[in-house]
Amino acid sequence: MASDWRRSALPIRVLRRGRPERLKGVDGTMTATERAYSEIKRRIMDMTLAPNEHVLEAELAQDLGVSRTPIREAVLMLRSDGLVDIVPRRGVRIRPVSADQLEGIYDVLALLEARAAELAATRQSSARIAALDSAVASMSSALRERDLDGWEGADDDFHRLLVEASENDYLVAAARTSVDRVRRARRMTMRLRPLPTESVRDHAELVALIRAGRAADAFASHLAHRRRAAELLVTLLRENRLVV
Repeated sequence: MASDWRRSALPIRVLRRGRPERLKGVDGTMTATERAYSEIKRRIMDMTLAPNEHVLEAELAQDLGVSRTPIREAVLMLRSDGLVDIVPRRGVRIRPVSADQLEGIYDVLALLEARAAELAATRQSSARIAALDSAVASMSSALRERDLDGWEGADDDFHRLLVEASENDYLVAAARTSVDRVRRARRMTMRLRPLPTESVRDHAELVALIRAGRAADAFASHLAHRRRAAELLVTLLRENRLVV
């Protein structure tokens, strides 16, 4: 399957011109750096900025309607996230996905989310369980409509709600970092994999285990689910040469 993502090198990107949305400063809800970081990260995650692509800081600044200072600060934050490299005279390079790194991240994420499921089953918050049920229902509805983008959004909601159900702020923060690093890889394979009906079934079973207070079973069930998902994802990425 041909894809721009497979090219080993891409030309420096010239961003589409348009009327930029001015970023709010200290008097708004976010600083210019925070908004720049959020927008550039969104473009990386949704593949508007593809792996191995280069983009100049000056082009980003013009496109977002800010000076280069918040762009430079945002790029440093993105580099800390493992999403970009700074290349002299070529600007910012979108870092490609590494299969080995992805497997390592999934190992961590699987354990974090399995522990979250275990804690959720121990605490059994009715409100949190209802929210998980709602996310599963949204996933099922999206699949019936063959709406993969809708399914992806509902699946993201489910995993976020599951981690939050642990009521452990440190676990939530650690899981959020790992999720950001695997989201791009999942988007690359979204239309290469079979319809994720098994994933919906696994999630529904997990909610039933949490509701029943079966903490050990919830841990084991979700750990197995995440490991199966990781194996499928990495296999698809390697088969389609979408990783380095």
